[in-house]
Amino acid sequence: VDVDLVLERSLSAAVEQIARAHHPLVQQMDTVREKMLDYVDFFNEKVCGDPTSPFADFTLSLRDVLAWAHFVVDVCSKQSSDASVWLAYAHGASLMHLDGLGLGTGISQDDASSVRIRAKEFILRQVPAEKQSYANVGFMDELEGTSYLDQDSQSFGVHPFAIPIGPQALPYDLNFNLSAPTTGSNLRRVLRAMQISKPILLEGSPGVGKTR
Repeated sequence: VDVDLVLERSLSAAVEQIARAHHPLVQQMDTVREKMLDYVDFFNEKVCGDPTSPFADFTLSLRDVLAWAHFVVDVCSKQSSDASVWLAYAHGASLMHLDGLGLGTGISQDDASSVRIRAKEFILRQVPAEKQSYANVGFMDELEGTSYLDQDSQSFGVHPFAIPIGPQALPYDLNFNLSAPTTGSNLRRVLRAMQISKPILLEGSPGVGKTR
């Protein structure tokens, strides 16, 4: 109940900052909140509820849920379509905890991947059927669309996320293959994180390319 109340107040306050009073998120705020809480119950009970599970210590907290909600609001403030609500909903869960699930914990990659797929399938089932194809871009298949960079005179990105281009011209001899599958996937994750005004912490072993 406490999580529901705090989430409701947080979403309400954040949505008030969206100038477009008729933005679809305003109309669907209660639905989004309920689905968030349903997902938290699913993950905490079905995935983390077994004390013998390697994920027993990965329960989602109020802080996690609020971060998810703020991502949804921030993305929706930049897009006005009904589908953007569910795109932000799905990708917000990845940003909140699924991307880094198991990192630095000793949990096997297979176990982490299995739980990640299970969680994503649950989230996608929550999305209205007519919005699933858009919300699923780069969600279930993180390599989807990473071979093509969206770039024009005003923005740069990997669909569906982009950032504004500043006044400094981009050199043409960077010698980076940003369209390589793993690089493209990581680039999309960074671009997704840049949709909110918070610092980004890159984690990884020495030599994996964090600096470059």
